[in-house]
Amino acid sequence: MIRTIDKIGGLLVKPEETVTTLLHGAGRFAESIFIVVLFSASFSLSVALIITRLVSAVLPLFPMPSLVTQLTHSYAAPAIIGSILMIGLTHDLINFFVGGLVTHAAARLLGGAGELSQVLLINGYTWVSLTFMLAGCIVAALNFLAGILVLVALALLTWVWHIYLFSLGVSESHGISTGKALLAVLSWDVAKVVVLVAAIKILEVV
Repeated sequence: MIRTIDKIGGLLVKPEETVTTLLHGAGRFAESIFIVVLFSASFSLSVALIITRLVSAVLPLFPMPSLVTQLTHSYAAPAIIGSILMIGLTHDLINFFVGGLVTHAAARLLGGAGELSQVLLINGYTWVSLTFMLAGCIVAALNFLAGILVLVALALLTWVWHIYLFSLGVSESHGISTGKALLAVLSWDVAKVVVLVAAIKILEVV
């Protein structure tokens, strides 16, 4: 039995072999969801801690009564951390389930013959790509300005690695070419952009 930590490491250093292994018996759906929650919560907490640190550094620049300052320090940090954690987890769980469903449907339209359960399984494991963003958060905690630049670069790497892992999984599970699998995976990102543009247009009309 392959340990969870070995699967995480495998997806980062030998992705093709690990994805195939996960889809052929080594992967577990509960473990897949655990990966989503673990990495989502870790990243959200990291971002929240960076923001609270920034708020703490900025607050002294604005003179306020001591009681207000004390209340802000006492309640602002828990509120920021709790809010970002809830938003992050909700966002990622929606991406996990709805993104998996859209990708599966697209793969079927492109001639795939896989099961939704396999697509969701491998989709969850792709959250290990947030490892890169977590590394960026460490840099940001040490040097905020340098960290922001690093995070921007690592955000792109994270997205590319997620797409790469997911494409490998969809190709393997649906028995379609990597090119078609990539189109299926990107369909969810395209769908999100279309929804966002439509929402903006509706708000402009209103």
